[in-house]
Amino acid sequence: MSALFQGILFFVPWVIRRRLLSYFFNFDISESSKIGFSIITAKKVKLSTASKIGHMNIIRNLDELYLDDYATIGSMNWITGAAGIKGSFESEQNRKSSLLIGKHAAITHQHLIDCTNTIKIGPFTTVAGYRSQFITHGINTYSNTQESDGITIGSHCLIGTGAIILKGTTISNQSIVAAGSVVAKSFPQDGQFIAGVPAKNRDDIIISGKYFTRTTGHVD
Repeated sequence: MSALFQGILFFVPWVIRRRLLSYFFNFDISESSKIGFSIITAKKVKLSTASKIGHMNIIRNLDELYLDDYATIGSMNWITGAAGIKGSFESEQNRKSSLLIGKHAAITHQHLIDCTNTIKIGPFTTVAGYRSQFITHGINTYSNTQESDGITIGSHCLIGTGAIILKGTTISNQSIVAAGSVVAKSFPQDGQFIAGVPAKNRDDIIISGKYFTRTTGHVD
C-alpha cells in the first residue's frame, strides 16, 4: 500500500511530496535533499544535507536507509532487504537490513544491492559504472539454512563496474576494486588494488592520485 501511495505522490511537486513523505512515512529529509521518482519502503529513512536519490530506484524492506551529507544514489538501482522476515536468519539476533552511505559517497546506476544484512559505504567512495552486485546472504549447504553477514567499504574507495562484493567482506580506505572482480574475502589494509576472480591484492600497483584525498564528492 505504501508503494502505491508513493507512486501517486510522483504527480505532486517535490516541496509538497517531501512534506507528505515526512508526515505519512516518517521520512527525515533535509530541505536541501531530494528524492526522484523512486519507491522506498523502510522503517527509517534519513537524507542529510544535499543528499539525493534519483529516478526509478526500488528500495524495499529495509530497517534503515541513511544518506549522509551530499551522498547520492543514482537511477534504476534495485536495493532490497529482509527486515522482519520470518523463518530465516533466526539465529542472527543482531541482524539489520540497512544501507548506510557516508558523506559525498555515491552509488551510480543499475546496481543490485542486497541488504539482508547491513552495508556500510564510507565517505567519498564511489560505486561506479553499472551492474555491480553487493550480496550479504547465502545458503549454508551443511546446515541447509540461510546465513547473512554485512559488507563494509572504507572511505575514498572506487568500486569498478560489474564488481561482485560478497557477504562478510571489508574493503579498507583508499582502495580500488577493478571492474568485474569478485571479492570473497576482506582486504583490511589501506590503499590496495583489488582485482581478479577471486579478487586478490595486486602488490605491484601503487594507489595514488587526487581522487583519494579529495574533500568534495565531485569528480570532473
